[in-house]
Amino acid sequence: MLFASEVLCLQQLSSELPRLWLEIGVGTGQFAGALGVDIGVDPASSVLQYAKWRGIQALRAQGQALPFEDREFGAVFVIMTLCFAEDAGGLLREAVRVTRVEGGIVLGIVPAGSPWGKSYAAKGRAGHMFYSEARFFTLEEVRNLAEDVGLRFDRSVSTLFGSPDEGTFEIERPRQGEARSAGFVAMLFRPRSRPAGNTTTSAREDQDSETPRSLICMKENLEIDPDNPRCPYPSSQCRFREWCPVREAMRSKRRKTRE
Repeated sequence: MLFASEVLCLQQLSSELPRLWLEIGVGTGQFAGALGVDIGVDPASSVLQYAKWRGIQALRAQGQALPFEDREFGAVFVIMTLCFAEDAGGLLREAVRVTRVEGGIVLGIVPAGSPWGKSYAAKGRAGHMFYSEARFFTLEEVRNLAEDVGLRFDRSVSTLFGSPDEGTFEIERPRQGEARSAGFVAMLFRPRSRPAGNTTTSAREDQDSETPRSLICMKENLEIDPDNPRCPYPSSQCRFREWCPVREAMRSKRRKTRE
């Protein structure tokens, strides 16, 4: 019931966002499958097969170093992932980089000060295998992180108003805005338009211009030379032929050559 309430909350913000959709920290693809996300990335290879079984185009990648071109996605989802990120700001910078100006970034947050946030944090202090690695943010901290990377807040929706100690839960109707007692808040942010004449650069290029962007073959999870992108499979043998970062890089290189 908790998951169903969270999905309803996220759907309030995602229904009008343009395609393609990407989830950073896709895990087993539970949220991505329910929301209809197209592509998901996660650094843990052990969970990606489950996401693929749910119909998600899943590949191994760090959220702070996405193997995608600038402005490839209409929507990027970061659902209960920010609290596990080693560099939350870096992850959001990459999300901004790959999101089109007319698109949006949807964050799913368990607020630090909420009853659910306090409950999960307590489990972490007790040695819980997942929550011991989490660092929960307040909504104000999330807004500040988003603003620092060039996002503007659009709107939010809240759910999970019951106490985590209740034991039984019903599907809850989402409420507009950020309720203090809510255990889950979905926040929609929009990229700010870049000034005319500016060229787009990746977050990693800003941080280290000598580090080339990696490319991953989605069929076999193979790393491809970004300076010489070549797909190792004929299109007829690859079920990701409609969209793949390697094929996208190949098309981009051909366009630049013609120009």
